[in-house]
Amino acid sequence: MVKYYHEQANSIPIYDECDILVVGGGAAGHSAAIAAARAGNKNIILLERYGYMGGDATGGYVVMVPNLSWYNKSFVRGLQEEWFTRLEKVPGAILGPGFDEIGNTSPLLIDRWQGINDCVSRLTEVPIRVTRAVYFDPDQLKIEMDKMLLEEKDRIRVYCHCWATKPIMEGNEIKGVIFESKEGRKAIMAKVVIDATGDGDIFSQAGAPYSDSTDGTTRASTMALVFRVAGVDYPAYDRWKRANPAAYDDMVKSLERLAGFPIRPLPTNRDDMVWFNNWLPNRSCIKVKDLTDTEMTVRNVIRDVIEFMRNALPIAFKNAYLYDIAPQTGNRNSRRLKVYIIYIIGR
Repeated sequence: MVKYYHEQANSIPIYDECDILVVGGGAAGHSAAIAAARAGNKNIILLERYGYMGGDATGGYVVMVPNLSWYNKSFVRGLQEEWFTRLEKVPGAILGPGFDEIGNTSPLLIDRWQGINDCVSRLTEVPIRVTRAVYFDPDQLKIEMDKMLLEEKDRIRVYCHCWATKPIMEGNEIKGVIFESKEGRKAIMAKVVIDATGDGDIFSQAGAPYSDSTDGTTRASTMALVFRVAGVDYPAYDRWKRANPAAYDDMVKSLERLAGFPIRPLPTNRDDMVWFNNWLPNRSCIKVKDLTDTEMTVRNVIRDVIEFMRNALPIAFKNAYLYDIAPQTGNRNSRRLKVYIIYIIGR
């Protein structure tokens, strides 16, 4: 039986007012705020619960964006491609084939990129060709996303460390949000509110229809806590993996038995570092216990995983050490707004 505490009515200070309030500074929220400013809107607030922009990309260490091309065509444009264009000017910030390489079938280029996941088409496809995937440094992307906001500082006000918790409703209309902060509970009023929380924290409380169900057998039902390991010789690891596919499969199986869940090392933008992605099944990122268990379960095995890699592959991991752990969990499924989608072809 659920017990309740009845909160007393109280007055909440209005912290600010705006025309457009974007709740959440992840990839979608950051892009929404930038796009609104570039479209001419001058009174925008971007509210973010952490101290940085980028959401899962920077905080969850989703440090690789795959499938950015089809044959020799790049089909990602706009602000996401702008991230990478800007980061190309920062030494060591990104790794991946350039626009002039995608679709190329040159054996030299295939060999150059084959060891970097998703930078070469599947081996079953003929001919094998270079595909565009971008590996980036999450901290460098945080910096660049800040710079993009600062370029619009006359139009966008950014408030970090503010966790929006509740919509302010008048009938069926959202008039603003309530947020929690170190200054206490505050409110922001807005003419338009964009829920970019990633979890539908606002629209789910505003009465909008949504679904959070998922098939427990799919990748979408898994969560992760990514960590990075440095002191690695990734080129040596890649050469071993390509020369010994059966031994690689056995190594992955042994690693997953040790950890208790699927996990494997993947390339980064640096030759001396890998990131360990993982997939803990049957988790929900909107449940407190699942979030807690995911964090503690992964952290509990990190030292064992690194020690295993040192012993299993000293040629590449002899000097491996923990570099850092993602400050956010990696979430693959959450609340999904139910909407009607209309596709207009030929315009």
